[in-house]
Amino acid sequence: MSDPDVQLMLRVREGDADAFRELFEKHKRAIVNFAYHFIGNRQRAEEIAQDVFLQIYRAAVRYEPTAKFTTWLYRIATNACLNEVRRPSTAIPSVPSSISRMTIASEPKSHSRSHRRAGGQRLGGSGARS
Repeated sequence: MSDPDVQLMLRVREGDADAFRELFEKHKRAIVNFAYHFIGNRQRAEEIAQDVFLQIYRAAVRYEPTAKFTTWLYRIATNACLNEVRRPSTAIPSVPSSISRMTIASEPKSHSRSHRRAGGQRLGGSGARS
């Protein structure tokens, strides 16, 4: 194959760190931009790009040039971005304290006691208090 990136990747497969560095320098900006347009967060896009190149480095021993290098590279980047989009958000939205106080203050006391009592009955089974 005459793709110069494939030639570099074959050198990486043989343990050539300079060839990997060359591929990284050549494609890192494009992969960061690709990830950024996919997920919309520059910092996370840079992290994903690093992960993509780490995956490439780890997979180098199994690399077989069946297509252009960039086809393989963007498939890995696409999968990494899809994984990021599918990942459940760990951020819990916070309720402003003024709204929280308003809700608690405006709740009728009889309702809150009966709600707690009903909740205790469901959780405790018979509803008997110990």
